[in-house]
Formats: sequence, structure tokens, C-alpha cells
Amino acid sequence: MRPSHRKLGTLGSISAIVLCLVVEAAGKSSAEDDAWYAEPQVYGSRPRVDRDREFGSIGVSGIEASIKKGVVVTVDSVVPGSPADGLCRAGDVLLGVNGVSLKGRNPFVALGQALTKAESTDGVLAFDLKDKQRKTRKAEVKIPVLGAYSETFPLNCRKSDRIVSEAAAYYASQLSGTAKDPVEIGGLEKSLVGLFLLSTGDDQYLPLVRRIFDAALKGPIPPKDGSGTWHLGYRGVLCGEYYLRTGDRSVLPLLQGYCTAAKLGQRYDCGWAHKIYDTPTVYWLLNAAGSQMLTTMLFGKECGVEVDEDTLRKTLRQWYRFAGHGSMPYGDHRPGGHIGSNGKDGMLAAAMRIASHAEGDVSRFEMANKWLTVTTAYQYPGLITGHGDNG
Repeated sequence: MRPSHRKLGTLGSISAIVLCLVVEAAGKSSAEDDAWYAEPQVYGSRPRVDRDREFGSIGVSGIEASIKKGVVVTVDSVVPGSPADGLCRAGDVLLGVNGVSLKGRNPFVALGQALTKAESTDGVLAFDLKDKQRKTRKAEVKIPVLGAYSETFPLNCRKSDRIVSEAAAYYASQLSGTAKDPVEIGGLEKSLVGLFLLSTGDDQYLPLVRRIFDAALKGPIPPKDGSGTWHLGYRGVLCGEYYLRTGDRSVLPLLQGYCTAAKLGQRYDCGWAHKIYDTPTVYWLLNAAGSQMLTTMLFGKECGVEVDEDTLRKTLRQWYRFAGHGSMPYGDHRPGGHIGSNGKDGMLAAAMRIASHAEGDVSRFEMANKWLTVTTAYQYPGLITGHGDNG
């Protein structure tokens, strides 16, 4: 899914947020990396000198970039009608921005800082470029000025509020079919969009969220063999959130189906793979997706549909084992070599928070929630303490 930068406005500023909130700890670096970089490694995102790496969008500039060996940031393409259209070309090498050379610097951090400063001041990204003929030139790209992030970012922040409101309006136009530049949004993406629209708290989006369930309600329930764990998990979470928000019982058959699929597809009496029923192709267990299946079952209990108690108990037992031990592993292996979580620990903390509201003795889940909250606070201090400067 790649929305048009012309119509997106400040939605692309989410890219700048991501670039400026790279808080993964440094992984193991090579001597070649240490020799090339003029600054110590702080972020796990730091590119390796000896290999290519994808970069993606540079904020709302319209530049799609990649990183070549030697940490050479190269323009892959420019979105038509975007701020950089006609100023930057495919094949250009980015040498610096706003007078700061990229040589010896982590380009994710340097460009993220430049985007944040431009959005809060004059909107200017002055790139130093080298073309395919090795000729150098400057290109002044103007992006929208949104103001600065507040010290309590993302809370009580006008810039964050504007990004959210414009992003919501964009996705609402896509779901309603009124967008001038329609973009295909897949099943998993629709679930994420629906959760995002619900998170705004704006009731105008509730009918659009309800539309997301229409096609699934017409199909077989529970889903056919081979349905993806990611899709079912996030759609189940969306069902639960939507029902608790609206009381619309029409979506409960879907939630029941997803809870049934959770039982039928559970592997090794503890988790799930990429697919619910058929043979997995990558991981025998995929905890990053399985977290959503656990949360779906917890929502099922909360919403009053039938949930297999044995399946839920076994999953809670397995997921509880991850709490307080550094990080939840992505799949059937040890956690990664750094404290970056991919959001997995946050998902697990949310599940334990829900479980701690059950009847009976829930002390273990309350303790797990505290452990996970501390872990998340250590990884993302600004998001927990209210201080927005995460580097």
C-alpha cells in the first residue's frame, strides 16, 4: 500500500516520526563500520558499510531512497507531484542536507532530524546531490510546516493531532471510495486502518469501520483452511474493539469464528504459525502474530462469545513465560540481540493488562503487566514518561 504523496499532506510526517524515534540499542558492529562512522553507534538502525539496505520514503518529500554499500544514500524514485518532483531524479546520490554532510553519519538519524527541524521551522530540505555523471548540485525541497513536537509528544501535541486528523481523513476517503487517487488496501491493512480510526475517538468513522466486516460476514465462518494468523488476529482485535465501542452485535459471529480458528490452529499447545491450519513455511511458531490471537480470545471472553478455556489457558501460560525476561521472541527462537521489540512487548503487555481484569486470582498477570510496562519504558522512555526526546 503506497499512498500518493500529493494527496497525503502531513500523513507522510509519520515517516519522520519513525526516523526520529529509532530507539533500538546498537547491535554488533564490524571494525569497518567503526572506521567509517564519525560517531559512536547508538542506534540499532545504523546501516552496515558492507551491504545494501532499503531506506524507503524520506518523509513527505516524495523521495524513495535506498542505501548502497559504503552507506551511499541513493534516490530510487520520486513520486509525481510531490515536493521533490522535478528537483531530484532517480540515481541521484544524497551527499548532505541543510549543510550537514551524511558522510560518517547514520542517514536514518541525520535525515530524520532534518525532517523534524524543517517541519517545525521553514519547511526547507536543502539537499546536496551528485548525479549519475558525478556532477554536484543543490536542490531545495519545500515540505509542509507543521510546527514542533511538544515535550509530551505524542500526547498534548498539536503536531501529532494534526498528523492523526489528516491521516484519518485520508484513510476515510480510501475506505469510503471518495478518494481522487484510490489506493488498494488489503485485508490486514484494513484491520490496522480500522483500529487507527477507532483510536481517534471520532464517531464519524464508525460506519466506515463497520464496512470492513461486510465481506467477511458473507464468507465462511470460521475462515477457510490456510487463513493467515496475522489477518485473523488483527481482525479479531478489531472486532472486539468495535463491539465494545458500539455494542453492534452483528460482528460477534466473526469474533466467534476467529476464536474457533484460534483453537483449531494452535500448535504445540501454546502458539501459532504463519498460517492457522496448513503447514507453516517460515516459523514453526510465530509469536509476533500469535499475540493477536491471544488478544482475540481475551476480547472474545470480554464480549461474551465462546472461547475454548484450555486453548486460552495454555496460551496465557506460554505468554506469561516471556514476561520479565527481556523481550518476547519473534518466533520459535531466542529474542533478538538488542532491546528493540517490534512492538511485541507492548502487545504482550496489553494482553496481560486485559487478563489482569479477569475474575479470581489475577496476581500473576498483574505482575507480568508491571514487568512488561517497565521493559517498554526502558525501550521507549519518552512514550512512557512524557519526555519526547527519544533521539
